[in-house]
Amino acid sequence: MRSARWFVFVLFAGAVIAAMIILDPLARLGGTSDLEAVTPRDRSELSVVTLSTTNEANGQLIVADSRPVIAGSGGTVTTVIEPGVAITTGLNLYAVNGAPTVAIPGDVPAWRTLRDDDVGADVAQLEAGLVALGYDPDGTMTVDDTFTTTTEAVVERWQEDVGLPVTGAVSLGSVVFLPEGSIVSSVDAAIGQEINTGTSMLTLASTQRLVQAQIGADLLASIDIGETISARLPDRTNLQATVTDIAVAGDGVWQVSAALADTDDELPSGDAIPVDVTWTEVVAADVTTVRANALTRLDSGAYVVEVVDADDSTRFVEVGIGRRSGSTVELLTDLEPGTVVIAP
Repeated sequence: MRSARWFVFVLFAGAVIAAMIILDPLARLGGTSDLEAVTPRDRSELSVVTLSTTNEANGQLIVADSRPVIAGSGGTVTTVIEPGVAITTGLNLYAVNGAPTVAIPGDVPAWRTLRDDDVGADVAQLEAGLVALGYDPDGTMTVDDTFTTTTEAVVERWQEDVGLPVTGAVSLGSVVFLPEGSIVSSVDAAIGQEINTGTSMLTLASTQRLVQAQIGADLLASIDIGETISARLPDRTNLQATVTDIAVAGDGVWQVSAALADTDDELPSGDAIPVDVTWTEVVAADVTTVRANALTRLDSGAYVVEVVDADDSTRFVEVGIGRRSGSTVELLTDLEPGTVVIAP
């Protein structure tokens, strides 16, 4: 009788458990009847971009041109210009024994006395300067590289006006040919000083600044003339400059020179200000790319991406990869831009 009651109890308990499983199937898995939401995975699209990288080098901000002005004759300094003055055509730089030395624009330094029948670029500079100063009002002189009797007449007119001996020949020391855009950076001579021929009178500096940096041969292909570079000053001010020259500096090193763009920023004084130079190199133009975190590397070394199809199903596609810039990687596989991939 006891066996029969125990059998009935077992059957009842089994029925209860079966009912619980039917009503709550998650109980079989040790779960609960409260379903947890599946966390959606991040996605991204394949896109066409230009990959680039930033290169760096140490550099300096320097004066584009600096040159001394040397006395062409000896005597007593009777006048001398002040530092900081901008050079203009016809400006009196200094005078020795009362005879002035005049500035005229020109890239070729004065190196000889100029007289009738002389030929050269310095003659052309002299003629252009005298015309600019108004000493050929009738336009009788042809501005060229030949010193003619007409040039001589114009020179005499100029000499008489500025207080030089009227000889028709321009003696060495009476004219200094200087690059345009220069300023007097320093003055070496003083009024009353006795000087000799060859004494340094003053130093001129171009108002143009250059950025110079030295790079190794490995970076040579990353930069070219006409490209823009950035130079960061010690105060973290960033300046833009355009590459004007790339020349061999020796021992596998190349020197890059770049002209500073016009800026309203006050630049620090000095002949060589240290700067951090950077420029952008295009690694690959208009290539299909994928975010690096969308790539999965298999044990075989191959890479795959998990592509999301239109029906929201996913599949793994093996891909080839190329160049990389930051977190963006070039795809060498024929997947269309706009393809959606899982990017966790």
